[in-house]
Amino acid sequence: MTSEAETSYRNLCSLETLRSGSKGFFRDFSENAIRVVGEQWIGKVFGRLTSDEDRVRVVFTDVKVRDTVLETLNRTEILYRGKDASVSRAKRLEGFEAAAAGRHRDALLLFGQAVLRAPPPGKCDAIDRGFGLPLALLGRAETFLALNQHQLALQDLSFVEEMDRHLPNELR
Repeated sequence: MTSEAETSYRNLCSLETLRSGSKGFFRDFSENAIRVVGEQWIGKVFGRLTSDEDRVRVVFTDVKVRDTVLETLNRTEILYRGKDASVSRAKRLEGFEAAAAGRHRDALLLFGQAVLRAPPPGKCDAIDRGFGLPLALLGRAETFLALNQHQLALQDLSFVEEMDRHLPNELR
């Protein structure tokens, strides 16, 4: 997978957790920062900045918000589960079982887990001949279609298409 596509996919997967309207790290974090600095600081200081670089700089340097930001960030932990072709395969097979039983929401979650855990094509040839990621994306695209989420299915198929040079003819 190209690094641009990988970055785009990672961002897409993180959106719900980061910006959910009712829960999530970013919502809690931003509400706390707003409470600490107040609306006036946001309008007079933060709101007048014209670049993201300036906004990030002021969040880490302005006395009014710096400690709140650093305190929160110092308590966060990196959550990363390494790529594991066998786990990806197991989740993908569970996804197919759920889809066959008509449990498309469950299938979607399982295929999503399969995608997240799958190494890039060719990294683990011993399992699924190294094609766990495109197979997981294809399964998830099929599930998106069953849920009438055509745009998301197309995105997954586009990711698979970007891997075309790594794929055997039967997966093209």
